[in-house]
Amino acid sequence: AAKKVSEVDEGYKISIKINSKQFVDADHKVDPFALVATGTVSEGNISFTNQFSLVKVTITRDDIISVVLAGNNDEHIGGTNFLLTADGSMDLTNGATTAETLYYAERPESGGAIDAQKFVPGDYYIAIWPKEFQKGFTLTMLTDDGGIAIKKSTKSASFTRNKGLDLGQIDKDLTFYHSTIMTAAELSVWADLNRAGVLGKDDTACLGADIDLADLGEGYKWTTLASLYGHLDGKGHSIKNLIVDNALTRTGFIGTLEKNASITNIVFGAASSDASSITLTQSDPGNWCYGGIIGYIQEGASVTDVTTYVPVTVAASCDGKHSAGGIAGNMKANTTVEGCVNWASVTDNSSYASTSADSCIGGIVGMSDSAGSIVKDCINEGEASGQITNNSTGTQNIGGIVGRLSGSGTVENCKNNAYIFNKAGSAYSSDNFKVLIGGIVGAVTGSNAKVVKCWNDQKVQASVALNTRLGLGGIIGGTTASGLQILGCKNSTSGLSAEFENSKDIAIGGIIGYSNNTIRISKAEDGTLTENQSGYTQNKNFGSTA
Repeated sequence: AAKKVSEVDEGYKISIKINSKQFVDADHKVDPFALVATGTVSEGNISFTNQFSLVKVTITRDDIISVVLAGNNDEHIGGTNFLLTADGSMDLTNGATTAETLYYAERPESGGAIDAQKFVPGDYYIAIWPKEFQKGFTLTMLTDDGGIAIKKSTKSASFTRNKGLDLGQIDKDLTFYHSTIMTAAELSVWADLNRAGVLGKDDTACLGADIDLADLGEGYKWTTLASLYGHLDGKGHSIKNLIVDNALTRTGFIGTLEKNASITNIVFGAASSDASSITLTQSDPGNWCYGGIIGYIQEGASVTDVTTYVPVTVAASCDGKHSAGGIAGNMKANTTVEGCVNWASVTDNSSYASTSADSCIGGIVGMSDSAGSIVKDCINEGEASGQITNNSTGTQNIGGIVGRLSGSGTVENCKNNAYIFNKAGSAYSSDNFKVLIGGIVGAVTGSNAKVVKCWNDQKVQASVALNTRLGLGGIIGGTTASGLQILGCKNSTSGLSAEFENSKDIAIGGIIGYSNNTIRISKAEDGTLTENQSGYTQNKNFGSTA
């Protein structure tokens, strides 16, 4: 026999669900299946209590086919929760749905496809569990031609039981993103959609025109896109007036190029009349910070045919270990940087001065720190302001192409045309060769690395007193690892020079400055010779020499 409510054992629960997909039509401005309520029987009468909150949205366009509501703090606004029969209260801690989607469509049969129609302009309602959106909420809208736009509020908002909140005309004055980006506003929306997780690893966006970020207003600065999971193809177009100086540990146009993502065929900045700059201002004690067009390249990702005129600077406010490059700050295992050209300066002004100083900068990549990474067919140009300058006592490894190669990676068919200047002493004293500066790679610290058919055609110079030994080379500054191969490389710089007073020992070489392990210097497989055609090698050290 059925028990009365008063007789039900304490702790008994009844499940109630708000579906993640809600359907409205000409006769229903809210999905009746989403209007969950509970009833209490007393003396033969049933009293119902609504357990939902309503969100009112007004649609003015005639091409919207779906609206998605989500909290910015991943609040659980749908799914299954429980009525506790002991006292009639609701347990709202179980529902796991973080987004609710509203369609103008008939409800499909179980498992059937949704035949979404265009909303008739008007007022509609989304039912959710009562929640407080502590960091605000985001509305995402999709049009029938594939356009996507988001409207975001960062203010906290309270959605209470049996009440509602009117969000107004949600589609008014919005820019809709399509997979071919034509304007700066559309590029900004593309970034916002990636930040919101609307676009993922299977999405490819293309530039359909040159983009000038100055069109977004005087003083506009690009907020680094923290992560890109998909693909961006510039189709040879440019992104001009890219100004980045936000306080993030991975700074650039993109902070992290995630696994298997890609960027290709884009020009950043311009040769003239362009205000572009990227500044790494942040530090994170005990952890690395990265700066470049891409701050950090994850496993399997690739950057190809990217040209940059954007100066990269590590600011004095960065007082922790860091890695910066014209294209990327750091690249991980099985990543590729190919066909890229840097025309701009890379400057390190960091105030980092730790006794474990080990930061690095490079014309193309600051550091490659994992096996299988490839830097290929890249050029670090030396025209205009295109030079590499270190003013930080905490930066040890400086290279025209890669600052430090710490995995068994390969640098192949790359050329450095930029001056390299080290103007800072080391942060601590050491009898080891710690400061390593090279025309192609500063330091090789990973076993079995290869530098193949690379060419340094510009000056490499260190001109400050050091408290540690220095390795300076036309191709590689120095290595502490075994198995390094230098194959078919050429150094034709106007000079290698070290000018110090009272410094530690200095090792200078046209191909490599210093090695304490087994290496191979030979011709490449196609017969290309390894040659030193340097104009001079000069050591003006007034202390001890090696």
